[in-house]
Amino acid sequence: MNSRTQELTFGAMLIAVFGVILVLNRQTGGLFEELIFFILPIPMTIFSMKYDWKDSLSVFVCMALLSFFLGTLYTAFYAVTEAFLGVILGICLRRHHDLNRTQLLIMGLSALFSVVGSVVLASVFGIDVNTELTEMQNMMTNMFNNAGLSVPANNGAISDMLSMTSLKRMYILSMALIGLMQGFIIVRLSLLILKRLRLHVPQAQPVGLYYPPKWSGILALFLFLLYTWSIMHPLGNEPVQNIVQTAGLCAYIYLLCFGWIAMTMLINKFISGGAGRMLSALLAAVLLFVMPYLFQILGFAYICTRFHDYLLGM
Repeated sequence: MNSRTQELTFGAMLIAVFGVILVLNRQTGGLFEELIFFILPIPMTIFSMKYDWKDSLSVFVCMALLSFFLGTLYTAFYAVTEAFLGVILGICLRRHHDLNRTQLLIMGLSALFSVVGSVVLASVFGIDVNTELTEMQNMMTNMFNNAGLSVPANNGAISDMLSMTSLKRMYILSMALIGLMQGFIIVRLSLLILKRLRLHVPQAQPVGLYYPPKWSGILALFLFLLYTWSIMHPLGNEPVQNIVQTAGLCAYIYLLCFGWIAMTMLINKFISGGAGRMLSALLAAVLLFVMPYLFQILGFAYICTRFHDYLLGM
């Protein structure tokens, strides 16, 4: 009985903390909303790590209801998804799953929620993506004109870059990248707080020791090829076109992430030491923007071939 009472009291306390964060966000007019999204998963992470998913379900439902009462529809969507990330993270930590796999799972879900919230459900939240992209297109056109570059007729590269299709692709990609970074920060911040609370958390292994399933690389390549085909031959159904392109971009980012890991490990073979690891990561990040398709090929080879074993020196 005492244990059950303690669980109910602890859950109520974390729900109250979640509610206070939402109230502060509302009272400040959403001034710190983007920062608050990093904090919202932590209460649910703590509870689900202590009491597992069955006991966490009722706490999650209460947090979801609070988010609808204390915020806009946009805020409610992200509050619910952040709480859900907290449930997943807490369960993975409680069951001592591999921390690298957990990190990738949270980053992937965060990127998915970011794309869904900013692209798929944008009209529901009152966000007109096409209007924003048109304004961006006009701004970039004026910038090139002021720089003395002909736009768009006499410069095919600039014309292609300023096309609505390219801008929409860049917008979705940027939302996915933001989600990936947010997922990484959420996991690291949660681990830091859990350690401060003297809760046992697994030690992270080098990310290079993690072997992603080979089927995921094949699926990612297929989705990216389907995405490329949909650009050259647009589908008649716009929602289906958006879904195909979103899935293709997520697959593209998935391959790029492992391509970056592969390039980092490859550079590490020639540069040793702690400073060398930092330098290799930064150099790989720079090359990622210069040769993205090379990183995509490296990512596929890293996942589906023995290239990973070669990089580990096996």
